[in-house]
Amino acid sequence: MDDEDDEEISSEEVEQSLDSGVEGEEKEEMVEELEEKILDKLKEENILVEDKKDDKTTSGEFFGFGKRETKEEVIERLKKHIRALENAIKEEKEKGNIKRANHLKDIMTDFKAKIENFKIFSSNDLPFKLKKNTPYICFHRGTTDYGRAISLITRGPYSHVDIIMNGKVYTALDPGGVDEYTLPKDKEVIVYELSKKVNPKKILTFFKKTKGAPYDFKRAIKAHILGQHTEENFNSFFCSQWVTACLDYATDFQIKYKGKKLTDFGYDMIHPNALFRYLLNDDFLIKRVKEIEEG
Repeated sequence: MDDEDDEEISSEEVEQSLDSGVEGEEKEEMVEELEEKILDKLKEENILVEDKKDDKTTSGEFFGFGKRETKEEVIERLKKHIRALENAIKEEKEKGNIKRANHLKDIMTDFKAKIENFKIFSSNDLPFKLKKNTPYICFHRGTTDYGRAISLITRGPYSHVDIIMNGKVYTALDPGGVDEYTLPKDKEVIVYELSKKVNPKKILTFFKKTKGAPYDFKRAIKAHILGQHTEENFNSFFCSQWVTACLDYATDFQIKYKGKKLTDFGYDMIHPNALFRYLLNDDFLIKRVKEIEEG
């Protein structure tokens, strides 16, 4: 029993690791040790598994059956469920059952996300040309052990997000912090064009205001493993925190998440998968998500 307790990763252990005050190589070793413990725990629970790269998927992955289906069959079936859910949501709203309608909307978002995830492509070969002076949002799929651990903890395929404009990538990275980067090679990504409501000039203004701010690993862990919000000071960022704050600034603070303004909800509480799911249900930030092309 004692051995099992020793293997647990408690919130106190995470807090102590983050608040220990050590710096430099000692801090890096402590962070790596914490990462390894999280990864080992996920592997022990059979949560962290290798991806399957074939063009077929098991329908049981979605609905518990054992039949093998092609990508096109899965997409078509998910679309049917989405259409049925859209009607059900409308009916529940008309009845005044808002809580039930929101629950069904969450389920519908899961189905939409599964369809959209078929659009993931290699950063080496973007399937379309990026327009000049037009901002895009880019989500990165977790492909390393640590990236996949982040994806699993936040219950989605994405472990990183950034903004792309005129061939430059704006985000917060570790190391480097908030800066201007290039899109890395051999990454699995999905890209959306941001809507006209997002002012490109304000994206650059926010970037200039925050450029050089360090990456905040401690805050990322507190927010997305412990669920603890930290009061915003704009002195340090992790990727999705910076991108979310930038988008809010570039839309004159008009974005609402779960009924609250982002300034009240907390930029640090929005991880890449939460932002991705938000975009699927709101045309405010991106152009309407088009149905995936068949064939």
